[in-house]
Amino acid sequence: MGEGTGLGLAVVHGIMKSHDGGISVDSEPGKGTVFHLYFPVLKTQAVVPEKAVTPIPRGQGEHILLVDDEESLTNLGKRVLEGLGYTMTIKTSAIEALAAFREKPDAFNLVITDLAMPAMDGLNLGVEMLQIRPSLPIILMTGYSSSLNVEKVRALGFRELLEKPSTAPIMAETVHRALHPD
Repeated sequence: MGEGTGLGLAVVHGIMKSHDGGISVDSEPGKGTVFHLYFPVLKTQAVVPEKAVTPIPRGQGEHILLVDDEESLTNLGKRVLEGLGYTMTIKTSAIEALAAFREKPDAFNLVITDLAMPAMDGLNLGVEMLQIRPSLPIILMTGYSSSLNVEKVRALGFRELLEKPSTAPIMAETVHRALHPD
């Protein structure tokens, strides 16, 4: 207890030697010990691989119905997607969203719905909408679900699964894939 194996300095020495470096030690009884590690300087420039910049897909006025019971999230989603060229309708109630959809089922090119909402969850909302218009692209959003993945969501008729929180580029890519599955 309180004693090491004595291998630590030997390991450091081996690492320094393998990198063509060196170690010096200054020690004074009662004052302490200082180790100086010397690494060789390389006279080359680091090669930074160029990152391919992929443009964020933009909309062309497609009408999206965004449904989330958290008003701040619907407002944020509206701002992001309108900035990308989409026309937005937002609802904070699945019941209100379903009523708006039933009134004009062909008015929307895409629906994005949150999973967890009071009164009616996003899965049930999507199923109801797909009964009215089976070809409707729907994205299901969720903050966390251990039981859902993209395959399960697609088997239920949804196009995509979007995890929250999401970034604008990820949201843009997901919306683009849902609208243009080819």
